[in-house]
Amino acid sequence: MPIEKFKLPRRSYEELCNIIIAYWQLKKAGSLSEVDKICGIGTTNISANNSFLVAVGILDGGQQKKTVTSIGQELGAALNHDNKQEIEAKWQQVINNNDFLSKMISAVRIRKGMGVSDLESHIAYSSGEAKAKYVMTGARTVVDIFKAAGLVEEKDDRVIPKEKVGVGVTERAEEEKTAEDLRKQDIVSRKEGVEVSGLGKGPLSLSIQVRIEAKPSELDGLGDKLRTLIDSLKEHSKNKGRESQ
Repeated sequence: MPIEKFKLPRRSYEELCNIIIAYWQLKKAGSLSEVDKICGIGTTNISANNSFLVAVGILDGGQQKKTVTSIGQELGAALNHDNKQEIEAKWQQVINNNDFLSKMISAVRIRKGMGVSDLESHIAYSSGEAKAKYVMTGARTVVDIFKAAGLVEEKDDRVIPKEKVGVGVTERAEEEKTAEDLRKQDIVSRKEGVEVSGLGKGPLSLSIQVRIEAKPSELDGLGDKLRTLIDSLKEHSKNKGRESQ
């Protein structure tokens, strides 16, 4: 199931950045035509991207005019001066403050990387939007935002999470630890067939399943051996019960 409906960007990363810079340069609430005079990409294209920019907290305002938020101002200044370090930091802040973007980057981290087309498809599907060319363009732009934030790199047609110190490192480490713990638990449960129930809610109950692998030549007498093993386990359980009394 898609996470929730989320409107993706409609243009490339470069054009999205030009819109942010234009709003930043206005220094006040601006109309589409005022913004277009600065970036020159057309009022329709600006309007189509504003929903995304509002959703991630870069823009704010009403239907007619919008203005940059505090983080939008900081990002706009960084983009305008091509300050790579600040661009990374501000995009990371935007990502960490938005539930959808955080979940998309988490998907890359937990999987230790994804194919470029797989990630774009995952972003488009998770947005809940109808399948269309402009939606896939927006998904590509989101990937480029992750790259601009310094959180991933694109290599051999794969998007790989980058290990670096910065905003969100604690969250990333916790995500990876959680994912690894889940994998270990799954392996243990499949190998040993142990199910624990009622933990913290009364007596501990264990259900143990034993998997037997035997060649045809080893089947003779296997039943007797199993009965002996079961009887031995029962006797051991009784003795433990007496000792605890």
